[in-house]
Amino acid sequence: MAQGKQKPAPKIEESKAPPAKKQKPKSRSTKKAQPPISPWVKVASALSNIDFIRLFRVLFLALVVGFIVYQYILLTKGIFIKTYVNLWHYHKMILLAGAVFIIYTSFIFYLGYRTAKKR
Repeated sequence: MAQGKQKPAPKIEESKAPPAKKQKPKSRSTKKAQPPISPWVKVASALSNIDFIRLFRVLFLALVVGFIVYQYILLTKGIFIKTYVNLWHYHKMILLAGAVFIIYTSFIFYLGYRTAKKR
């Protein structure tokens, strides 16, 4: 039998990092007192971790669900139409002004979107 030359397996060496040094305890005289952290700083750091777009999306969806449940309750009690007729009768001007404002604002934003899209 012909024996081929085999390379010896590479040696796996353990880490040659120096052993960790023990830290000497610092005396109290060299330790500086840290100023107390303001509660506003704590609140600001907590708020910086919140994604507000997701928060508003969840709140909006919860509001929509609540509105749908309210519609269902009115419908099951049989006062759905009566409630909205009274709402329209007593708050007609406010509802019309709000609708006009929403339509006007949407139209202005649409014009801006269309002009920006052309550029």
